[in-house]
Amino acid sequence: MYEKRFDPMTGKPLNPDSVNQQAENQQPANQQPINQQTYGTQQTYGPQQTYGMPQNNATQQTYSAPQNYTYDPAAIEKAQSDKNKKLAYVLLGVCAVLFMVVLGFGAFTVMKFFAKNSSGSDADQRIEAESEEPETDEFAFDEEGTTEEVTDENATDEAAIEEVPGLQMIEEPNAEDFLSEDTDSYTEEDYTQTGSAAETVPENIYNLYTVQLGDDTYHIPAKLTDFLEKGWTLPDEKTAQEVLANREMASVELYSPDGSNNYLDVDVTNFDVNSQALRDCYVSKISLDDYVTEKTGIEFKSYNGDLVVGKSTRDDIIAAAGEPSDVIDSAGHISLFYEGIAETYLGSEVIYYLDENDVLDYAVVRSDNAPEDFVATEISDEAPAYLDQYVAPTSLGNDPFSGNYKLDGVLYNLPTPFYEITNNGWDYPGNPDEIVEAGQMYSVRFDKGDRSLYATVYNPSEEATYLKYSMIISVSDPRGLSANDLEFPGGLSGSITEEQLLTYLDKNGITNYDYNKGPGCYHIYFDQTGNVRSMANDWYQIFADGNEIIDIEMQNYGWLK
Repeated sequence: MYEKRFDPMTGKPLNPDSVNQQAENQQPANQQPINQQTYGTQQTYGPQQTYGMPQNNATQQTYSAPQNYTYDPAAIEKAQSDKNKKLAYVLLGVCAVLFMVVLGFGAFTVMKFFAKNSSGSDADQRIEAESEEPETDEFAFDEEGTTEEVTDENATDEAAIEEVPGLQMIEEPNAEDFLSEDTDSYTEEDYTQTGSAAETVPENIYNLYTVQLGDDTYHIPAKLTDFLEKGWTLPDEKTAQEVLANREMASVELYSPDGSNNYLDVDVTNFDVNSQALRDCYVSKISLDDYVTEKTGIEFKSYNGDLVVGKSTRDDIIAAAGEPSDVIDSAGHISLFYEGIAETYLGSEVIYYLDENDVLDYAVVRSDNAPEDFVATEISDEAPAYLDQYVAPTSLGNDPFSGNYKLDGVLYNLPTPFYEITNNGWDYPGNPDEIVEAGQMYSVRFDKGDRSLYATVYNPSEEATYLKYSMIISVSDPRGLSANDLEFPGGLSGSITEEQLLTYLDKNGITNYDYNKGPGCYHIYFDQTGNVRSMANDWYQIFADGNEIIDIEMQNYGWLK
């Protein structure tokens, strides 16, 4: 489950793709960047040994006085002849062994050659047989005469590309930077599984997501108000009024109708494009616990009432729901997983936990999909009031943390209205009337000739709006062929060197920044004190390589906070 809302008040900044991993050497806040580690010099090993040199051995011992030997040519010739015969036998044996090896290798090669030719002949015969089948209309010619296979998947992908070109939703912001992913477009093939998991999925998958609490039946996701009307309660009114942005999820306790302190753990999700109070959202995940049944006497059932928590066995589960998609054995406790495979249940699962006696004692039912009958709130065509608060600067200035920047000779301040960029000649290749849900942010690209501006847009309101009415909270200059030559206060830009950047930091008294050695990234915080929580998401990110700046980005929520 992902939370796509990015609340600037949470104190969690966004992460770029290129710096997801922590570097080995990271400078703590309020210090100068650490120096690169200097490794020790190579070790000096002992002198090399000298092989094959004449060694000075002990002098030969003299065992006896020299004796007088007679010279016998016949004996010498016979001894030499015996040596020659032995040498000939040795050479003959070696040759015989080599001949057998070569002969065996040759036979193997010949057999392999014929086997390969035989396989090729069979394949050729199969190809000829297949070519005799009648041709089907599987391909269509485009205007240039090239062929492209016509499938539902291609049509779906093309429709998705035409629908949101250049628009990328940013999901799951984490500790330092942001991660942007292409908006997914799913086709029928994405919902097809192979193997036992697909073959054993129950025919009526709807039953997997239907639960019973006592006499009341719910289909997950279910309206939270349906539970509240049956006597289940939230911890307090503050929890009930908590505002959730589009697709935001909150985990809460749902207390038993008997007024006790026993509760079920549930996740509540807002599927609407506008922000909603938690009580008006949907229970997207519920955990059925045998312990709560024992304490309250409320019987919990799963799979449309066929499976009873605390009573049904593993055999009962498989008989009702079929073979699971996965089975996990943890210290003798079995978990049976049933993953959603139908289009409407993508990203959903049901898990049955068994005790040591193979009895169901805990069940989790989760569905991240909006109900089939869900109707989202209509979007207003009126421009949001926050757009009127934007004021363009009259000069770039020297304050690095003013949020000012210059693009193609025009001065701006972050956050910047989307239309301020397009009104000055930059083209957005997608549809500016795309919807940006409440609290959501997207990664976009603007083009002007061969230059590109990469930016993050954000909807700061509690109501959905159109992309053209969103606010830009970050801009970057990727350098290279598509460099846009962004300028920032005090002479900061992507055209300076890393050495000049360090001088810039020192000149402006900037000490609160992180340096990640791996990607060569400087993460510079607008809040130099490190104490202003609301400024945690305002920063520069500058990447350097070989004394050159290869990317520079500024993010600032400014007056949106």
